[in-house]
Amino acid sequence: MRGGGTNNAIRSRNSLALSRSYKNAGQLVAGLTDVARAARVPTITNRVGTMFTTFFAEKPITNWETAKVADKQKYGVFFRAMLENGVYLAPSQFEAGFLSTMHGEAEINATLAAAEKALQAVSE
Repeated sequence: MRGGGTNNAIRSRNSLALSRSYKNAGQLVAGLTDVARAARVPTITNRVGTMFTTFFAEKPITNWETAKVADKQKYGVFFRAMLENGVYLAPSQFEAGFLSTMHGEAEINATLAAAEKALQAVSE
């Protein structure tokens, strides 16, 4: 059988890319949590794999009942401020953002810098 080595190389490269994306998503979510804590704005950022969503709430968001009480007005302010600072998030906190293999340390740092500014707007 030919091509086995090529298939193994592709699987290995894909596995590495996925692992890196998961790590980056974890860093982004931890950073968003830290930035919100520093701004004294209560948020919960949920993550599965490379998908994430920030809710403006004080208690964990685990289902529709807990999600629907999150502050939608604050999310709107956050979303618009992030957009003004060059970061496009899902326009609703009931949707998810996604990281790809193109999102690295520079993009995460830029997102966190934008989040610092956006959270200032939320707290006003």
